[in-house]
Formats: sequence, C-alpha cells, structure tokens
Amino acid sequence: MTAWEDFGPTDLANGVLLCRTHHTYVHHKGWQVRMSNHGHPEYIPPEWVDPQQKVRRP
Repeated sequence: MTAWEDFGPTDLANGVLLCRTHHTYVHHKGWQVRMSNHGHPEYIPPEWVDPQQKVRRP
C-alpha cells in the first residue's frame, strides 16, 4: 500500500477501512499496514510494541 499523502492511488485495492482510533495508530503511532498476497490487510506494530515486529492479521 502507498499512502495517499505519498501519492498512492485512491482505489479500493490500496486502502483499508479503519476506525478513528486505529487510523491514528497508523498515522501517528508507528503502526504499518500492508496488503497480503491474498488481498487482506496485515498490521505491523512499531518496535516499542513488539521488538520483533511480527505481522498481525485480523
């Protein structure tokens, strides 16, 4: 995924729906979101949450 602010496309394949709280985590608290090969979002915590930064899947 490429963030809109980094000139990413504004389409469904490049987005994920998040509530306000989790949107804030991604933009201000170091969490990352990427799409898996199957088109499902994967969440990567910042090192201060998980030093190994294990991928989290819903």
